[in-house]
Amino acid sequence: MPYKFGKKSLANMAGVHPTLVQTFHDALAMSDVDMGISCGLRTKEEQIELVQSGASQTMASKHLPQASDGYSHAIDFFCYTDSGRLSWELPLYFKAMEHIRKAALRNKLKLRWGCAWHVADMTDSLHGNIACEALYGQYCDLRRSQGRSIFTDAPHVEKGS
Repeated sequence: MPYKFGKKSLANMAGVHPTLVQTFHDALAMSDVDMGISCGLRTKEEQIELVQSGASQTMASKHLPQASDGYSHAIDFFCYTDSGRLSWELPLYFKAMEHIRKAALRNKLKLRWGCAWHVADMTDSLHGNIACEALYGQYCDLRRSQGRSIFTDAPHVEKGS
């Protein structure tokens, strides 16, 4: 039986770009990982609080309404284990992202992910066939080679430009 988003997750997608919302619905319907949505659209005030607390690193968040169309271009999701426990374990997010990426390809949506910040579009011909876990490894290696810290945000997905 395919998974479906609950009322709270559906409400959390209000104001998000319709193609990104559809992509998450499609991904969940084909996924063997249950997911929920924790955040979509944010106000500027919410983003200021998140930056001040260190939970976000930018005021240029894709969660804010975008000038191009007024929609949020980002979703934060979470995964559940088979036993129904909320999980932040990376292997589960790698698995879920494979489904999200497949759905994005179907919907012709460019996709950027918080474990592969170096990739502007995870669905392009260069990166589309590289496993999500491997893309994360590439990102970590790149940051280390630059002497920079690694910012892992596995629950974050945004619509690419």
